[in-house]
Amino acid sequence: MFYYLLDYVMDQGLNVGSGMGTNHHYGYNFREFPPAVFLMRDALKADGRLDEAVAMLNYWTGIQEYRIEPEVGTLQGLMDSWNTTVIPRLIAVMTMDDSPEKAREMKAIKRWMDISLKIVPGTMGGIKEDGCGFHHGGLYPAYSKGGYAGVGTYLRFVNGTCYALSDEARRNFGKGIMAMRNYSNLLDWGFGICGRHPLAGTISSGMKNAYAYLAKSGNPDTGEDIWTEMLRLYEIRKLKYRFQERVRRYGN
Repeated sequence: MFYYLLDYVMDQGLNVGSGMGTNHHYGYNFREFPPAVFLMRDALKADGRLDEAVAMLNYWTGIQEYRIEPEVGTLQGLMDSWNTTVIPRLIAVMTMDDSPEKAREMKAIKRWMDISLKIVPGTMGGIKEDGCGFHHGGLYPAYSKGGYAGVGTYLRFVNGTCYALSDEARRNFGKGIMAMRNYSNLLDWGFGICGRHPLAGTISSGMKNAYAYLAKSGNPDTGEDIWTEMLRLYEIRKLKYRFQERVRRYGN
């Protein structure tokens, strides 16, 4: 069944070199493909189809973007990138056989992530000096929570490896999620900063977990193995999130 579906989607336009109009924001639709192929990588390799599948993933996730070192302040739409493309690209690379090319792509992802987490100027998307997460030209936590969840997942995969985020990147990410703590009442923020998402003013489970993954990455200032402040923020929000889920499911 997996092969039937793979053949079908490649025939319908997901093959290497295909084009289906604009692919802007395509990460929202394509991000579930790399995990599926990754889980099937051994079977694909045994049947001689892994290289074909990896080439398709690399083409449609766009890992080539990371091979060019970006400049700070030129990466618009960072919240979308962290949310929808970073992890699919990471998984696409991890699906490759071990090789110098695989190592090159992993180093490129780390470099891009470190630069993307530098403080950005003006109204460009990203994290500001005071920790505000900008998207669409202003503070926009409804988008930040998805982006921060993506950064947290990246930390989950690379903590303790040579591809872990730099001290500066983790420090700036800490500013971002600490700022979200400051303008939220545990999990919720007000209508004044909700943008066009009046009903999405809540820290998600993925965003909550980002506190834990950053805590496990260590304190960039003291060198301690656990960033205790982030750990406390995670534990408080975990309890509150569980309470809200219980109320939502079962009522008061």
